[in-house]
Formats: sequence, C-alpha cells, structure tokens
Amino acid sequence: MKIAENTRVAELMEKYPWLMDEVAARSSRARRLLALPGAKLLLKRATVADVARKTGADAGELLRELAEMIETHGK
Repeated sequence: MKIAENTRVAELMEKYPWLMDEVAARSSRARRLLALPGAKLLLKRATVADVARKTGADAGELLRELAEMIETHGK
C-alpha cells in the first residue's frame, strides 16, 4: 500500500491494525491524541496530513516513520 499525506487513517487502521499502537508507543503526542474520547471516530475521517498537523509532526517525517514501521513490523 502506498502511503501519502492524503491517505486516510481508517485505511491504515484496516490494513495494519497494529499500527496505531506502534505509533502511540513511539510518540507521546500521538498517545495523547489517541486517548481522547472519540479519537477512533475522528481518525476514521482524518488523513495522515491531519494527524501530522494535530500532533505537530512534519508530514514527510511521519510518512517515513509509518513506512519504516510497516516495513520492519514482525521482523
């Protein structure tokens, strides 16, 4: 799956159900975002760019980190 800034988080959650736990483990800002009431509902409509904006991360860096997590998962 090619991941871009406009990729919906729901697509990532569906294809890689473990990914949000991995992101939360690496980022305290993401962990706080995921802990908000209704976060999973909001994330279903959000894109990778939206998450980067909300967490204060650089979208390009977030894309690289997601790709790395996916590539190395289970190795």
